[in-house]
Amino acid sequence: MKRNSLLALFTVLCSVNTFGQHTERYNELIEEAGQLYDKGEYLGSGQKYSEAFMISGDESHIVDRYCAACSWALANEVDSAFVQLLIFA
Repeated sequence: MKRNSLLALFTVLCSVNTFGQHTERYNELIEEAGQLYDKGEYLGSGQKYSEAFMISGDESHIVDRYCAACSWALANEVDSAFVQLLIFA
């Protein structure tokens, strides 16, 4: 019983640490994407957003998905823009 409890605790602690690292990297990529968007580099912005979404999986923010759709649309990547819109629709 004690062994199972320790194993469960260890698993939870490892998961929390990994989640924090993913969240930090996600936020960094989102910030980079926003900076590229502000510079008018829409294709690069869309790519950074996509990279961030690969890290976060289903835990991305709706606003970030919308911004990604805008980036893709302005980069004339209509299919990628619609994919982002359909994900949060």
